[in-house]
Amino acid sequence: MMKSIINIFTIIILAFSTCVYSQCNVSISPNPITINCGSFVELTAIGMAGSPVLSTSFDSGSIGAGWASSSTVLYTNPCGPTLDGTPSAWFGDVPFPRTLTTNGFDVSCGGQVCFDFDYGDDNPCGGCDDCDDPDLIDEGVYFQYSIDGGASWVDIFYFQPTNNSTGPYYNWANYCYSIPAAAWTTNTMFQWTQPNATNTEFDHWGLDNVEIIPNDCGYYYDWHNVSGTNNPNSQLVSPLTDTYYTVTYTDGIHSCIDSVEVIVQELQIDAITSMNNINCNDCANLDVVLVNNNAGSIIDDFDPDLDMTMWDIIESGTVGGGCGSVSGNALYFDGTGAERHATTAAVNTTNCGVMSFSLFMGNSSTFAPCGNSGIGEDIVFEYSTDGGLTYTVISTYLQSLWDANNNWQTMAVFLPPPAQTLSTKFRWRQTSFTSCVGCDNWSLDNVSFICAPPPYDYSWTPSYGLSDTLIQNPVACPFVTTNYIASIVDPASGCSATDSVLIDVSCDCTFTNLTANLSDCENGNSYSISGDISYIENPVTGTLIIEATNSSGTYSQTLNPPFVDDNLYNYTISGIVSDGSPVVITAYFSDEITCSINTNDVSPVLPEVISISGGGIYCLGDSINDIMVQVNGNGPFTIDYTLDGIPQSYTDNDTLLNLGSIPGVYNITSIADSGCVNIAFGVDSIITQTLPTVSNVYGGDSYCIGDSINDIFADVTGTGPWNLDYTVDGVLYSISSSSSTISLGNIEGQYIMSSITDQACSNVSVGSSSIIINPLPIVDAGVDYTICIGDSTALNASGAQNYVWNHGIIDDILFAPLATETYTVTGTDDNGCVDTSEVTIYVEPLPDPSFVADYLQGCVPSEVMFTNTTSGILQDCIWNFGEGAIVGSCDSINYVFHSSGLHDITLTTSSVNGCTNSVTYDDYIYIENNPVASFTASSYSLLSLNTEVEFTNSSLGADNYLWDFGDNTDNISDINPIHTFPNNESESFLVTLYAYSPIGCVDSVSQVISIIQEIIFYIPNTFTPNGDEFNQAFKPIFTAGIDASDFELYIRNRWGQTIFESRNINVGWDGTYNGKIVQPGTYIWHLKFKDRLNGARYNHSGHLNLIR
Repeated sequence: MMKSIINIFTIIILAFSTCVYSQCNVSISPNPITINCGSFVELTAIGMAGSPVLSTSFDSGSIGAGWASSSTVLYTNPCGPTLDGTPSAWFGDVPFPRTLTTNGFDVSCGGQVCFDFDYGDDNPCGGCDDCDDPDLIDEGVYFQYSIDGGASWVDIFYFQPTNNSTGPYYNWANYCYSIPAAAWTTNTMFQWTQPNATNTEFDHWGLDNVEIIPNDCGYYYDWHNVSGTNNPNSQLVSPLTDTYYTVTYTDGIHSCIDSVEVIVQELQIDAITSMNNINCNDCANLDVVLVNNNAGSIIDDFDPDLDMTMWDIIESGTVGGGCGSVSGNALYFDGTGAERHATTAAVNTTNCGVMSFSLFMGNSSTFAPCGNSGIGEDIVFEYSTDGGLTYTVISTYLQSLWDANNNWQTMAVFLPPPAQTLSTKFRWRQTSFTSCVGCDNWSLDNVSFICAPPPYDYSWTPSYGLSDTLIQNPVACPFVTTNYIASIVDPASGCSATDSVLIDVSCDCTFTNLTANLSDCENGNSYSISGDISYIENPVTGTLIIEATNSSGTYSQTLNPPFVDDNLYNYTISGIVSDGSPVVITAYFSDEITCSINTNDVSPVLPEVISISGGGIYCLGDSINDIMVQVNGNGPFTIDYTLDGIPQSYTDNDTLLNLGSIPGVYNITSIADSGCVNIAFGVDSIITQTLPTVSNVYGGDSYCIGDSINDIFADVTGTGPWNLDYTVDGVLYSISSSSSTISLGNIEGQYIMSSITDQACSNVSVGSSSIIINPLPIVDAGVDYTICIGDSTALNASGAQNYVWNHGIIDDILFAPLATETYTVTGTDDNGCVDTSEVTIYVEPLPDPSFVADYLQGCVPSEVMFTNTTSGILQDCIWNFGEGAIVGSCDSINYVFHSSGLHDITLTTSSVNGCTNSVTYDDYIYIENNPVASFTASSYSLLSLNTEVEFTNSSLGADNYLWDFGDNTDNISDINPIHTFPNNESESFLVTLYAYSPIGCVDSVSQVISIIQEIIFYIPNTFTPNGDEFNQAFKPIFTAGIDASDFELYIRNRWGQTIFESRNINVGWDGTYNGKIVQPGTYIWHLKFKDRLNGARYNHSGHLNLIR
């Protein structure tokens, strides 16, 4: 419920107003609206221009065109008549789903959706199944939109049920909703959906007369109080008086107009006092109390419902108790929408400090409808100063807070300075959640945001008796009854208010005023007192006596009646002795002595000399100050004094008298003013003397570092002691001395005198002297270096002008050191300063190169490894192998010789310091040409009957030979050997001759000798298979040349019948046929076989005799 007025309201044009043309409509609601003076109002107009893109009455008993739904609905109005008495789309006892979804429409310039809606009424027909009321808070219907073809839906409004049928949605009513800006697309769908219901027999509802009316994009807003014609649809205003604001919604041809009156509640104050009735001389406290003020506030405890003046946008939030509340209702967040947040109206926060609110989140101890919020599903509290375009987070409330404490938690948040503006919005938003009913729920309650009043300007009139007229709560001490008027103004807004309060004063006879002004000393050493006096409730009779009393007596003046209250009367009392004592001035009535008043002061004194100044000791050329005498009294003043004993007098109207600047002693004797004379005392003197000087400065000289240095001295004149100021190389020094010869020390630099002061005077001094300490020359003999023995070098020093070397060395003249030596040079510069330096020359012996070879002789080509055996650390090594080959390497090296003969080998080595030496080994390597092996044979192809071959050796350059005949016989070393090869089978033999030179160089040559084996076989003509051990089988006898794998033997009788055959060369005929012994006689053999060497086939036949 609303408990206070906020600083900034948002007025949204929702309903329809009277239009000039029927093509558009616009109106303002609420109208009128009341704000405090100084508050801001955000006027937002939402006009409507255009024809409905969907208008469905369901009167035809069908859903009709423009809808994407295929849901089953009833058109029989089972819960009673609709608003217009025609059929509606009713979700009674019909199959799920209970969803009506439109097609997508172009609402890119906004618009509104209007429809009739009703919940079932708890079976009003006494048992019917189509009119049950939703009675749980999660059984309600969501009105939603989608801009992605229905893939996701955003809540526009949730029709939250109550636990009975007495809520706002249990009777047919018409509802209109402006299309949210986020839904302004060319393809926006709308739907009404009930995600949760007990079953088809319960929780029924209906929809009727649905209209979707998009805005015409050609229309614009023209606020009459804003310049131009195409204005934003909203403006922020802060009128000081009741004001009408008018907007025209038009496309330039057709227009509609509406106005809203913003009623300004003026600032109101009460002027109050701590006491309305006081006695004389009493005081009372005044104060200004604000009856209302223009401070902003947002207060809503959601009882019994939302205070919509406090809120701008609420997404997926409805008033209810889904997560409980602190008391009464809370703002409960649930549903399938894509956003869950609550955004306040804009508020002036320039004088605001703390926002208080209570939060509860579903947690591990709660269940639907207050479902558990998980990690990351937190609440952020944030603000916007640009109308909601961007937000800045103030604080984040983690869901784990409620896992640890399952209770409502109240937060008090201090607003950061950037949030304190004339127009700030605040938002509570859940960062992440599962978009479903009873999931990740939370609630907000008791939002309280109170702002301090602005700083006002205060003023009080009249000022009579007030301690301060420009503060809120002055103290008032009037002597008469006074009506005080208080005024306040807010300098920021111009809002103002006034009020008055009366203080009634009751008095006896009372003096209300007494002033006393004392004159200076007058003639006769006296003075007078004059002033004003006033009173109230005077005794009427008697006299008014004013008395002045000091140490010298009482002096008075008497005033006679008549006496008039609150009237000023003047008095003067003269002849009062000027004795400087306290004086009391008292006024009283003779007939009412208790009615009196007094004041205190001090009597003036006789003229006197207070001080004398300006004297002193002055030096020649000084500007001499005047002798000044400070006096008091009533001028003009006359001072009598003596100057060096001679009487003087000086008169001046000023209280500071100038006696001049003549040197001498001034002695004051008396002072007189316009009416009084007094003895005076005071002495001062002006004395002059000569200036001190510096007569001579000496002792400076040039030195070298390390020399003994003398002091600089200055001779001075004047009266000591002296203080001498001088600089050394610009640095100021000061020295005091009672001697006229002053030692200034011996630090290096130029001493220049600047000033001298003696006992009384100072003077500019002149003179200078210098101590120069020359640095020693930086003699450099050079860096140490190494040379090779026998080399010449020269030493060349630097840094001075003249040089002397030890060891008889002359600068820049060549000499040849014989050994390592350190040389010292002494250098003298132009100032005669001397220093020395050293350099060491290291004499390095030449390297002694040496090497060895792994072979000293070889055959062409021959690879030899040379090993460098030179001692020491070598930088470079060059090998010369005598074949035009020069190779650089200090390691072992392999070289292949390609030419025969004796070779000289040279190794040149260099140390890291460049010392070089070489050695040559003459005829160190001998390389011999290889021999050429060659031979001929007496025959290269032999028959197996004769396998002897005679070889002729035709080799060149060899003196030793070795023959390998390739037949596994021993090698021989004959020059021209004769060799017999095996003859048992056909075969080829590789004969190789190795020819060796005198040092073992070898060459070889090979040739093939072929042995051709002849076929030799024997066929017996008789065999005797009689069972003895001899001649039991007939078979051919082969000795060589046959291919045993291709062999056939046939035995036939005289009729040509084959009685035996064999394909195994080792199997003969045993004289049987089919296991039976044949008769003795003559038989025919037939033999087929193949030559093993050339594959030729042979057929042979003949006769044999079988004898038993």
